[in-house]
Amino acid sequence: MTSRSISTLQRFLRSEGSVLADTIPMSAAFVDRIGATTTRSAIRRLRPGYRLVSGPFVSTSDTLAGDPQYGFPCPWITNHYRRGGKAWAGYHSSADVPRLLSPAGLATVTLSSASYLVYLANAGNRELLEIAESETHRVIQQIRRLRKADRAEYERLQHHVTIDRLKRWMRDGSRAEVLSLLNGMESAVGRSGPRPGPASRRYASYSRLPRRTRPITPTLENSREPMATQIRETGLPGWTLFWADGSRSIAAIAKLVSQELEREVSPETVSRFFEAHESLGYVDLPPVARSPRRPNRRPG
Repeated sequence: MTSRSISTLQRFLRSEGSVLADTIPMSAAFVDRIGATTTRSAIRRLRPGYRLVSGPFVSTSDTLAGDPQYGFPCPWITNHYRRGGKAWAGYHSSADVPRLLSPAGLATVTLSSASYLVYLANAGNRELLEIAESETHRVIQQIRRLRKADRAEYERLQHHVTIDRLKRWMRDGSRAEVLSLLNGMESAVGRSGPRPGPASRRYASYSRLPRRTRPITPTLENSREPMATQIRETGLPGWTLFWADGSRSIAAIAKLVSQELEREVSPETVSRFFEAHESLGYVDLPPVARSPRRPNRRPG
């Protein structure tokens, strides 16, 4: 690459900004707000010419470490995206040369990442309560504006995961008091917003509880046919597999994925997704429960 083209690319990257991608949807989302706060602070302090752009979860071999099975959420900071969410054409190629690096950009990423880690590593009861109060206030304000009960349930679930994860930061001392406060916040969220009605018959037939049996997700390029094709045809992201914790039904997962993707996903589609994963050995999917047959009554 010429010096001119390198200079043009560096200006382009600075104008586009650094992307802070959210952690995986079924993980504790409070880390997304902490990551955004430390990154904005580092940008204001070092003035590298970048701006912060927040975005949804992006599946890579690195970010799958946010799999809730491992117990730690994982936001991801990067600047290799072009407009429209497409990676720069030279990414991971011979065009990706050291001259493209921005010392100020590297310093900003280092400072924001280190601040994020140091803050969480030193957090105690006071910090966890501050985070929990902030998340609770945000969720309550958000679901009070909602009209759809499914979206409210999705927000309540994410808040529950956040509160449950924050309990790991409890230090010795007033543990009972902290637990009482956290439980009170979760109760407040539970009382807010629209409530779901009774399950429709359409969903009731998808009551099986899929359970993951392996970490991460299968690589479809190396998976057997026709299961790989069946998974692709569902159009669902690979991390849909992470909702299968053995306690959520296919119908419930269909509702969660619909909220995550912001489009209607049918239980039938989710069922085909998990059936294919069962064939590959990634899911235990119990058979459909059959209603007991009524004994024939003899006339008399």
